[in-house]
Order: sequence, then C-alpha cells, then structure tokens
Amino acid sequence: MIARPAAGSAPARIRFVSTIATPRKMSVPSPPPPTAAPIAVSSADEQTPSFGPAGRHIAFTSARTGRPEIWIADASGANPRQLTHGPGPAQQTPRWSPDGQHVAFESRAADGHSHVWVSGSDGTAQRQLTDGAGDEGGPTWSADGRYVYFCASRGQGYDIWRVPVEGGARERMTTHGSGYLAFAAPDGHGIVYQQATSRSALLLQREPGGPSTQIVGCSEVNSFVSNRGGIYYIPCGQRHHVALHRAPSAGVRDQRMMTLDGINRDFPGLLDVSPNARTVLFARQVNARGGGDLWMIDPFR
Repeated sequence: MIARPAAGSAPARIRFVSTIATPRKMSVPSPPPPTAAPIAVSSADEQTPSFGPAGRHIAFTSARTGRPEIWIADASGANPRQLTHGPGPAQQTPRWSPDGQHVAFESRAADGHSHVWVSGSDGTAQRQLTDGAGDEGGPTWSADGRYVYFCASRGQGYDIWRVPVEGGARERMTTHGSGYLAFAAPDGHGIVYQQATSRSALLLQREPGGPSTQIVGCSEVNSFVSNRGGIYYIPCGQRHHVALHRAPSAGVRDQRMMTLDGINRDFPGLLDVSPNARTVLFARQVNARGGGDLWMIDPFR
C-alpha cells in the first residue's frame, strides 16, 4: 500500500513513506475425490455396461429376468427396459453404434457357441450378423458405423475380424491367434486390441492385417476401452487398489485417473467411459461368486 505524504522542511520537496504488506499464505482445499454410486442394482448380476454415443443412455447385461439379456436405461440408471428376449439362452456384451440407432451384442446359441447379433435401439429388427463355426463375440463398432469388429476362435486361438453391418464377407484383422477384444482407435483410424485372452498387451493396428504397435505393456483381460477421449485400461497386477489409467498418447504420459473401489480384482471385466470422458461405468462385486451391480463415477477427473 502507499501511505499518505508527509510535508518536509523544504517546501519544494514531498517525502513518501511506502509500506508493502506481507502476503498471507492461502490454504486452498483439494477437491474431494470422485465417489461411486450405484445406478443398476438388482438381486441378479448386472454386467458389461456401454454408453450410448451421446452419453445419455446406457446398455448393459442383466439376469434380473432369470437369464442374461440386454437392457437399456437412462445414464442415471432410471427407466430401465429390456431390449432382447433371446434368441439364445444368454445375451451379453452390448455395444452401441456410433449413431445410437443400433446395439450389437453376442448371443449364445443352443449348441453353446456365441454369435454376433444386431438390434435396433428400440428392440426391433434383430438379426444375426455372424454364423461361423466356433465362438464369435465381443462386438464393437468402427468409428464410421460401417463395420462391427468381433473376435472369433478358428482353432488357433482368437483373432479379430470385421464384418459389414449390412452383412457380407468378413475380413480378418489379426492372425495366428493374436487378437481378442478390439475397439476403434481414438482418432477413428484403425483398431486398438488386446493381444490374448489373458492379461496381455494393448496394440494399435492402422490397417487390416497390417503391422501393430504396442501401446500398453499389460492390461487386465477385457478391462480397457477406446473412444474419442483416449484409451482407458486397468494395468496388470494391482493387488490393493484397482486403478483406471489413461494410456499414453502424443505428448502425454500414462496417467492414473482414479481408483475403482469394489471392482472384482481377479477379473475386473468390461467397463466403459463416457464419450466426453467425464463418467466411468463398471461392475462392482457384491457377492463371493463375483456377481455385480453397475456403479458410476461422475465427474470423471
């Protein structure tokens, strides 16, 4: 601050006394950590959550009717409604199309093998998309909505394939049993996929059958997702607190995002992060056999 002037003996001069206040140390409290809240709870298992492209709705697997079926609800968990009623004894792992008009899922047939189906988001026009020998599942969508990616076992382990959503010839993405679950890359160019059906690396492939680049050294099986916000995953071998990480990208190191309290540490399973990267959905273990309810953390920090 500047003090008032004092008159000196010489009339032509004015003396100023200046004092500087010592700044006080301000204590700024840290924001509270994000907390999880249940959004889909029943006496049966709720699993494999998936956000719609606008983040306003979710799809998930629920056995609340006695067998696993696909359900849809508001992002808050309100207004749940059953999307599928078969065709097989179990329907699971739903994923929304980029335009929000369709949901891809896998259905286990009477012979015990799974195949990929597509349904309108209103439950109409369900149709089978794959019919190969062996198991076919884990459907996800290309960024432009033209293809559905899926994994299939052809006797040499699982590989990633894609098929046009309107039907047609399938195309193999990986070979020699080297790919399990795949998502469109964050920039829409190529896929991010897991290398094996167990804890393994996450790889980026730009062209079908082309070379791949390792992004993450080891992720828990099925415990990653890729969307416009980035690649999110659960690192291998966390024993005390299971944390969600964002994979490194251009100029950004690997980041620890948050702890997922209550998630099954032995098999975390599928999770999802909203398109605006603010909300995470995961299945929280609620009983000894690994069953879970869906929980949300919002805001995602």
